[in-house]
Amino acid sequence: MNPLLAAALDYAGRGWCVIPVNGKLPIVKWKQYQTRRATEAELRAFLWHRATGLAVVLGPVSGNLACRDFDEAGAYEVWAKAHPDLARTLPTVKTARGFHVYFRAAGVKLKDLGDGEQRGAGGYVLLPPSLHPSGVRYTWLVPLPAGEVPTVNVAAAGLGEVLHQSEEVLHQSTPDTPTTPDTPSTPTRRHADTQDTHEVSSPTAFTAKIETAVEAVLPYRQHQNHSQLFTLARALKGLEKKRGVPLTASDFQKAMVLYYGHAKERGFLRPGFTKEDYLQELLDGYQKAKYGLGECNLLAEAWEKAKTAIPPARAAGHSPDFRRLVCFVRELQRQTGQAPFFLSVRQLQAIAGLESAMQANRRIRWLVREGYLREVTKGNAKERLASTFRYMGE
Repeated sequence: MNPLLAAALDYAGRGWCVIPVNGKLPIVKWKQYQTRRATEAELRAFLWHRATGLAVVLGPVSGNLACRDFDEAGAYEVWAKAHPDLARTLPTVKTARGFHVYFRAAGVKLKDLGDGEQRGAGGYVLLPPSLHPSGVRYTWLVPLPAGEVPTVNVAAAGLGEVLHQSEEVLHQSTPDTPTTPDTPSTPTRRHADTQDTHEVSSPTAFTAKIETAVEAVLPYRQHQNHSQLFTLARALKGLEKKRGVPLTASDFQKAMVLYYGHAKERGFLRPGFTKEDYLQELLDGYQKAKYGLGECNLLAEAWEKAKTAIPPARAAGHSPDFRRLVCFVRELQRQTGQAPFFLSVRQLQAIAGLESAMQANRRIRWLVREGYLREVTKGNAKERLASTFRYMGE
């Protein structure tokens, strides 16, 4: 099992709402998970092989989980000396720059504290074993307790402040709006590991979204530009769909100027490749991408429906697992109507909870051999294209 998926299932068992990320950007439409936790089927359907980490959505959806982010090690050490008992017991993560201290408290919201932030409802935070784009892997300094994360008095613990009750009710009842009466405008600082829920509206806001997308997919090792540029292409496609206005040549140029500059600074550019070469690769990826980032819940929906679906009569002699598999691909066909549907070995491995890609490949070949599927187009792993199929079971 993918180690990130295994960690996600473990965190979910604690009642936390977890989502996959690439760099620091979710690869699912995460706003819905501010008010509900992902099901096990959804977790398995997420594209973990494209993820570099996972994040927890804070606030009521995760049992009022909150976090104090210390950007500087010195600030954390000052707090730890002032509150030694809490420093020994509250779960703490070593991050790329400082520390994350977790606790439970109602009414916590995002607030800039100068040396870091307090994080709560409306945001998410990267969890171990996520890999930060800088190459640093998040690890637990103070491990999670066997039971629930302790509840604290936020102010007395020196971890920030909470909303007034009236503001708390407003914030929790309108999870898609990140502002409260005392913060009528957008936050003045966007932190690297969290994301608010402002919609893409003005050109300035859209440019900020492009910058965030680029920052999230920057390469963190050699020979990674191809995959990261394809992820960026999908992120841009998702932003385009959310805004409802086609991307312009200027939008792609902005994204590439940022990507190329940062990748060059890190020393991860391919020898002989120019900015124009990378821009063309980004545009090619955009043309190939069928879905924006976050549009992978169709698999989870089909897998859930397959649990209770009645299989075709000729599948009656097969095992329950294979009957469900037949129902699953039938549901995928129903989602696309007459058009072929995409299905990769990795996707099936994740959604079915299989131990290896080889097992998933055998099941797809079995479906084709038994006449339940017909392969329409062959996938290409190098170009990150899944095969397409038609359901032929009935």
